[in-house]
Amino acid sequence: MPVFGRLVEIRRSLPDEYWVVWVGTLINRMGGFVAPLLTFYLVGARGLSVGEAGVIVSLFGAGSVIAALVGGVLADRVGRRATMLVSLISGGVLMASLGSRYDWLGVHGR
Repeated sequence: MPVFGRLVEIRRSLPDEYWVVWVGTLINRMGGFVAPLLTFYLVGARGLSVGEAGVIVSLFGAGSVIAALVGGVLADRVGRRATMLVSLISGGVLMASLGSRYDWLGVHGR
């Protein structure tokens, strides 16, 4: 059996819900790879020292841990759907604001 035929067979053998979770996990893991690349960007393009970049990436990790804990508590108290909607919308707004954050502060790297 050709490889493509085998892949189609595997796709059909598992329910659609499985594939939605699988694709979501794949996208989530790809997004998690931002931290190592962020370090290179901060040191190379922004001119920060390795120590400064390390502090920033460490804060990124600490924020992720805190966000997971707060998200769990909110999901229990106000519901999963409301927590996810607020999280996704506010995350998008905050991410868009990061691009102009340095302009607000007058900081443009070294």
